[in-house]
Amino acid sequence: TLILGFAFHPTESGSASIGYSFSVASLEAGNQPNVFINFNAASELEVYNGDNQQIGTSHAIPVGAWSYIELKVTFSATVGACELRINGETMFDLTGLDTIDNSSPGDYADRLRLHGENSITWHIDDLYLCNTAGSVNNDFLGDVRVETIYADADSAVAWSRSGGSTNYENVDETATDFDTSYVYSSTAAQKDLYDYAALTANVNTVFGVCV
Repeated sequence: TLILGFAFHPTESGSASIGYSFSVASLEAGNQPNVFINFNAASELEVYNGDNQQIGTSHAIPVGAWSYIELKVTFSATVGACELRINGETMFDLTGLDTIDNSSPGDYADRLRLHGENSITWHIDDLYLCNTAGSVNNDFLGDVRVETIYADADSAVAWSRSGGSTNYENVDETATDFDTSYVYSSTAAQKDLYDYAALTANVNTVFGVCV
């Protein structure tokens, strides 16, 4: 069982109009989509299994605005389950389903694919993916935010730097400079420590940290 969450913002692009379905995301085994999400002409989200059998449909979501989408899938040809939530509201919660492709290598997913569409501009943000194992982060997390914070001061530095007067300035890029600036050390277990900017106010729970 996997749980996928992401913020979704579909927008018309140029003279194109939202008049047909396009694929937003798929959970795949190998290169076979076992379950995928479409955005249709009525601005609804549709969930299908890999054999193009519809599992369920949401109500219409606004074009030109953010919605938070969450999908929980148990993969099986006979006893699968699928629940779709939008902004915390359950659209459907079904069991006894076929949630795999008939040519799939198995009842699992080892790949998340995010799809693009030539004539529609859409954005995905604040994505998470978890499973039901363990005692934390094993169910819907709700409307979460992924926030990036940057080093803003040296704390306890031991590494050498490529240039400049401080180490943190060599690792604080918002976009990579492709190793124009960097810090380095040939000593095993040596640490370079930095201070970081504060999180946005009103953060009550941190579900995870990625460096």
